[in-house]
Amino acid sequence: HEIPNEAYIASKEYVKGILSSYFSNHCETDTSSNEDDTSIQLSSSHIRVLEDIAFLCSRLNVHASISNMDTLSIRASNGQRFSEQITLPRYNQRHAVFAILKSADK
Repeated sequence: HEIPNEAYIASKEYVKGILSSYFSNHCETDTSSNEDDTSIQLSSSHIRVLEDIAFLCSRLNVHASISNMDTLSIRASNGQRFSEQITLPRYNQRHAVFAILKSADK
């Protein structure tokens, strides 16, 4: 699970493609009953991958935080910026993004 070196200097469109692919294949969602806690999460035993994904998100002005050295989270207004730029084809991932958008509007 490595991010291609080209992604660090590539166009934003290339970065969007990398992120869309990675999140589509590795994304977990947390849609707890508390909408304020809704997030899109990636889990990995490889901290370097999470750091790389967080860096690529930052290129799109999306803040992603890493906790417990194994989970990357995107929350609230960052989820809105993420969803405006990244396509997530799987239903549960789209559902989490819509829940984030709803909570960001409050």
